[in-house]
Amino acid sequence: MDPRQFLSTIVEPNITELSTNYGDVRRAYNAVFAVDALAAHLYSWAKIHAPAYSRSHSDDTHFREALARQNAEFGLVRDLAKALKHVELVRGTPRVKDASQMGSEGLGFDVARFDEARFDSPAQVVVTTNLGEKRVVESVLQNALTFLKQEMVGLGL
Repeated sequence: MDPRQFLSTIVEPNITELSTNYGDVRRAYNAVFAVDALAAHLYSWAKIHAPAYSRSHSDDTHFREALARQNAEFGLVRDLAKALKHVELVRGTPRVKDASQMGSEGLGFDVARFDEARFDSPAQVVVTTNLGEKRVVESVLQNALTFLKQEMVGLGL
């Protein structure tokens, strides 16, 4: 499955499900993993079709690290995916160290970034970064996905 197919078959349906059920942690897990995996699909595709783009990275982990340095939103998704997968991160300096930092909660005024929160909802999935900032997972995923789509366009995908 190439990155375009993965995007339309896996990523976008997971994002849509989360947008429709924005308080559902299970759907947030699926969407986080899907967006993170899109970067791995992009790396795999680039090794064959755009080797100059991927050659400085030994594997998809290093590739994702480079993407995380380019885009803070993708970096947060990457760290969140790792924390959700391993439950607790003990090495490095990730933005999220523990799976329990993501959950569904109601957000009052001025709790999360103004442009992210749905103020008419009883609960939505948020991640609390190690710095104490509350971020709405749906918004972070959309921003990271926009970045990855720009990378895809740059590669002619």
